[in-house]
Amino acid sequence: MRHTKKKKVRIKWGRFLLSLFVLCAVVLAGLLFWPLPSKPTENEVPANNTVDPEPPKVQTEFPLRIRCVGDIMTHGRNIVGAEQGDGTYDFSDNYVYVDKYLKDADVTLGNFETTFSGKKPYDGYPRFNAPEILAKNVFDAGVDVAFTSNNHMLDTGLAGALNTVKVLREAGFDTVVGTRTDTNDPRSAIKEVSGVKIGFVAFTYETRIVNGSRTMNGSTMDKDAPDYINSFRYDNGKIYKEHEENILKEIQWCKDNGAELIVCYFHWGTEYKSTPDQVDKDLAKKCAEAGADIIFASHPHIMQPIETIEVEVPYPPEPEPEPQPEPEPEPIVEPEEPINEPVDPNAGIEIDEEDTPLAPFAPAPYAPAEVTPAEPEEEIEENETPEGTFTPNETEVAEITPIAPVEPATPAAGGGWALINLILAAVAALSAIFALTAKKDEEDEDGQSEEDEDKAKKHRLAKAGAAAVAVAAIVTFLLTEDMSQNMVMVDKWTLLMGLYAIGDGLFTYNARKGKDEEEEKANA
Repeated sequence: MRHTKKKKVRIKWGRFLLSLFVLCAVVLAGLLFWPLPSKPTENEVPANNTVDPEPPKVQTEFPLRIRCVGDIMTHGRNIVGAEQGDGTYDFSDNYVYVDKYLKDADVTLGNFETTFSGKKPYDGYPRFNAPEILAKNVFDAGVDVAFTSNNHMLDTGLAGALNTVKVLREAGFDTVVGTRTDTNDPRSAIKEVSGVKIGFVAFTYETRIVNGSRTMNGSTMDKDAPDYINSFRYDNGKIYKEHEENILKEIQWCKDNGAELIVCYFHWGTEYKSTPDQVDKDLAKKCAEAGADIIFASHPHIMQPIETIEVEVPYPPEPEPEPQPEPEPEPIVEPEEPINEPVDPNAGIEIDEEDTPLAPFAPAPYAPAEVTPAEPEEEIEENETPEGTFTPNETEVAEITPIAPVEPATPAAGGGWALINLILAAVAALSAIFALTAKKDEEDEDGQSEEDEDKAKKHRLAKAGAAAVAVAAIVTFLLTEDMSQNMVMVDKWTLLMGLYAIGDGLFTYNARKGKDEEEEKANA
């Protein structure tokens, strides 16, 4: 008698589930990078749509690089260091490390806090008087605009201040602001830089009144000095009202003379103080409101913060449209009124004049027509034509083509996410069916312990939940009508079902693997 042994075929469920999971991941990755309908570009005009013409743009940005340096001054040791063996002076060595930055700008501004009186002795603090060659050295280093407004501008008197302007112009500076040599000259200046007209305004502070006289840096000012220099003084913690108005007038002068950009320079503040004084901040705001675009300041000899002042600027009014000629009125033609002319009874009748005499003709007397009151209209049933009315025939009825109903717009293509939803739902459904079938086989076997039976019940409940999630995902897929082309979040059912399917597959695989190992041990 031949004994046969049943051969058990072992299915690699782990590899099956792993391959299925990898396949789903590949499909998911492909769908994630699938090209969705592109949005209209900025220059693309949607169909049946018009684009409003853009309003003309007002140029508010200028490609300019502006630098400002100062205070440029010569103390005694600087003068000694610049002296050459032949008795001349040369300050060019002072700028060998910065001239490339000064020349790199479109325009560089510099404040000369010294005077060029043209007389010796040359001296530093407190009465600055520098050799004239300093002006040429600074100009050659790259400074284009010279400011003279500072508290040392009158150190050598009004004559020294006027000679300072002369020396600066001879050195090459075509724009010197802060001192004028003629009272008929403007106090401010406009310089065109890279096609942009820039207005420059420069003022310095004065010191207090002494014995009824105005002072600059503690020294009494020449009585004619205010006519030549730009200065202001403080009055009880505020700018003297008249002097404030003078500053604002200079800003307006720049605007009236075509300045497109206005730069103000002020010599103000407290020396060696790291923050600006409030009175100066108030003046800066008023200047910004008046039209100043950039404000440079010096005198504290220490770095202070840079601030941005926001002010409301009236937008330039749009030009009024040119008047269009009015169209000539069309002539009005009045209809001619009918004339009640007498009617000839013989008109249009051919007769033989020899045989038949013409009937005598006499105009009938005029009588107004009698008006008969209209009778009430009878109700006419539908599709019934009243007697005496005109019914158009078929050829006189205009053909009316019915307008086809507009089909609703097709939802944007988002089927990628829907397909993922369906695939993961199918995976969860297959996993649940497989697990329920496996548990049915386990229930047929004898010898289960109470612990195994308890696990089996929990497993069946888990599989029922997986099946419910799968069904919910499929229903969601079928009911979803609108798929956004920019979908950024998977449906909550899809996420829950996908995670549950993966966990359930791993759980089923481990359970099956443990059972197979027990069977192999038993058979061995």
